[in-house]
Amino acid sequence: MANYSINQYLKLKKIDLSDEKDLDLVRSLTDDPLVSGNGEISGYLWDLEKDVSSLCHLKHDRLVDSSFSIYHGDKPIGFLEISDVFKDCIESHVDLVYALVKEARGYGYMHKTLNVISNRLLNDDCYDIDYCECFIDSNNQASMAVAEKSGFSRDQSLEFGFCSNLFCYTKRRR
Repeated sequence: MANYSINQYLKLKKIDLSDEKDLDLVRSLTDDPLVSGNGEISGYLWDLEKDVSSLCHLKHDRLVDSSFSIYHGDKPIGFLEISDVFKDCIESHVDLVYALVKEARGYGYMHKTLNVISNRLLNDDCYDIDYCECFIDSNNQASMAVAEKSGFSRDQSLEFGFCSNLFCYTKRRR
């Protein structure tokens, strides 16, 4: 299983639903109203347990087209999904989706992870990615702050009218 080091404490590990720690992480995030809602309020993401049950991420060791657990030491604290590379005739990009368990929020873990991984993706000639993007709920001020601190900026040209509650944040190759 592929691991990607962020720093001496943080790493990404491909999600493995046969690993009890990863399964507990996904269930914890799925049960968190800020992540997937609780029926009365909508969360910022979706039911992660249903989403990551596909095994496509286990079929390769690439950084893209993968779902990861974010570990602090030996404890899973969050989730990062990196889409496959989307290409058109002008540019290519990946979408990033992330969440942390409640107890890990506010310590800079997601900022560090998002910054390091987006830089790695943008500087890797193998992927030839022009930009990384994150769609963030307009009510999620904390996530917008994390994205901005990680070098992303709001790009209204990529926002679509059908989802007026989502802001698009991009980080471009320099």
